[in-house]
Amino acid sequence: MAIRDWFGFPSRPQLVAGQLLEPKPSTGRVYQLTTGQEVQVDVTDLPVSRGAALSLPAVARGVTLLATTVAGLPLERVDANGRRVELGWVAQPEEGRPRFTTFTDIARDLILDGIAYLKIVRRDSTGAPKLGGTEYCRLRDVSSTQLPDGRWTITHLGRVVDPADVIGFEGWHDGIRNHGARIIRTGLALQAAARRYADTPRPSERLRNVSGYELSDEEIDQAILNYKTARSGEGVAYINPGFEVDTVGWDAAQLQLVEGRQFVNAELANLLGLPAHLIAGANNSGASLTYANVGQENRFVVDYGLKSLIQCIESRLSMSDTIGQAWQSQVTPRGTSIRFNLDALLRGNPLERAQLYQILIPLGVLTSDEARTMEDLAPTGGVPA
Repeated sequence: MAIRDWFGFPSRPQLVAGQLLEPKPSTGRVYQLTTGQEVQVDVTDLPVSRGAALSLPAVARGVTLLATTVAGLPLERVDANGRRVELGWVAQPEEGRPRFTTFTDIARDLILDGIAYLKIVRRDSTGAPKLGGTEYCRLRDVSSTQLPDGRWTITHLGRVVDPADVIGFEGWHDGIRNHGARIIRTGLALQAAARRYADTPRPSERLRNVSGYELSDEEIDQAILNYKTARSGEGVAYINPGFEVDTVGWDAAQLQLVEGRQFVNAELANLLGLPAHLIAGANNSGASLTYANVGQENRFVVDYGLKSLIQCIESRLSMSDTIGQAWQSQVTPRGTSIRFNLDALLRGNPLERAQLYQILIPLGVLTSDEARTMEDLAPTGGVPA
């Protein structure tokens, strides 16, 4: 029986911590410790560890951008008529932690692993979670388990949690460190190659004796030492006419490290659903943002990067109780729903907003005070400013 039966999505297989070590980027393989012997295991399609994935700057930047943007959006609860009502416990899910921090953790888990958990620890007289009455559960502290009555639930820090106390968020995929493991490992391999090149920034060089005079071992060693000392010190060296310097190996351009990493960054941007220049810097085309086009850029990010993440959180918090057991699955009162307010992110530049108000106020759709409120200005009480 899958965990889908009790809160809407299946459990995902998890590797036992400590069984597998993250593979070396150069080989893509890892050694599994079983009976004291090292057995080679192909990990091409196994999940990448969080630490390894986030060690790539493009992944860390993309995940941070998506998670913190969603967490920073205003939340509101509306009734069936679209009227705003009090948020309730969602205003601060955890005691002693800002809502921003809690939702950042949830969003990060959904992006990386496709799953996230809150645990209800305190309820009010109606059975609803209290303000600050939930606890964020780190995925490394969670595992799935089946109860004696056949129901599935989770254990948190080794303790079984009542299924009614679990708020599980299902992602729109199984997490980028799972289905994106191959391209992430490619990025790690290129990162390792760049590090190796940084440790030896010049191509290998060979001193070749063209004088016709056979040098002794001591003279060869001294010639090499003198050349290496000059190169590592002042950066200037004198070569006797009896020697020639040959370059052995490839430089950065020949290795195409820059182009390779740009390609991987673009693929990681596709994985995250973001424009490449937002995570890879100004070397990518389309990186020029202006005050006039920032609204259009935000809309693109919302439509193709944030929307799935936003709807995963909104739909779970707004999910209705369909089985007649209050708060078994429903965490907001019946007939209301939770939604993120995207107005601040999508409202456009000041000129566009001013033009919109010029149209809507004469039509009676907005009052001047409502427009001023939308601009974070104090109302005038109906008196023109």
